[in-house]
Amino acid sequence: HVYAEGIRRGSTLVSVRVDEDQVAIARSIVKDDTAADLEARRAMYREEGWQGFDETNPAFTDEEVARERRRLREYRQQMP
Repeated sequence: HVYAEGIRRGSTLVSVRVDEDQVAIARSIVKDDTAADLEARRAMYREEGWQGFDETNPAFTDEEVARERRRLREYRQQMP
């Protein structure tokens, strides 16, 4: 639900399938500072009353996506 809600709000999900000899490289790319902390994201959504993904909710508008991305950056900066 958190993945789907994040995408609805304008985030991007990246999934990678690589050969065994490329795993370390793929992990180093995925673990950069822009990777989402799903537990923190879930907590943030729940703080605002979110209970789970609802496919009937509309996708965010460009303005809402921009606002959400700013909010996520600010939230991430507050994390220890």
